[in-house]
Amino acid sequence: MKGKGCLIAAAVALGFITIFLALAGPTILREGGRLYEPIAKMKGAQTDFETWSDAHAFQAPSSVAATAEQVDRFLRLRRRLGEVDDQNPLPVEGIRRNQRPDLAQIEGLLEGVGGAVTGRMDAYREVGMHPDEYRYLERVIYRLWLRPLRAKGLDPAAVARAAREILDLAASEKDRAIATRLRDRARNMSERHVLPPDGIPVELHTLLMTRAAEVDDLIDAGSSRPTRGGRAGPDF
Repeated sequence: MKGKGCLIAAAVALGFITIFLALAGPTILREGGRLYEPIAKMKGAQTDFETWSDAHAFQAPSSVAATAEQVDRFLRLRRRLGEVDDQNPLPVEGIRRNQRPDLAQIEGLLEGVGGAVTGRMDAYREVGMHPDEYRYLERVIYRLWLRPLRAKGLDPAAVARAAREILDLAASEKDRAIATRLRDRARNMSERHVLPPDGIPVELHTLLMTRAAEVDDLIDAGSSRPTRGGRAGPDF
């Protein structure tokens, strides 16, 4: 898992490294000792994480499958990863294009990257989920299950929200006949049978339908896919 473990740090730090190397070369030469400590700390944390990852390797099943325990653990980790990213913002926006960052900005970048990298690695270990298992479940839940449903207008969380809004309208409607029709409409929406997307077992589809609200709530949180600036973004 040596290579895969390093991808976690690379995903978070990708944008930072580009800016850092392009703009901060002379500062690094002058303040190398002062700036090396947080870099060394990140490297040490990465080494420890790779050791842990090697001892907890994950092998994806031959066909799509996931247990309730796996899904709940995935969602808990995804929420935690989102919190780590929110707690460690990178001060990149404050640096104008082609501007050479000063020492305080460089230290801020290092602090943000270091906090995100180590925080993410700690989260994986705390929840007990290997990055390969996380990426596998992310692909199954968001790409193979949710994306096809959304494409058909059957996003379960969106349907549930719409049904609640219709019930609210019914509750405030003074015309009893209209209120009854609205309630019937909401009930039909809630009870509509949604078939699983191709390749998703019925049991897994049923399980994910019960977790649809949290899956939707975390759609933008804790992704394993890096985006511009080194942060993570949705993989769907």
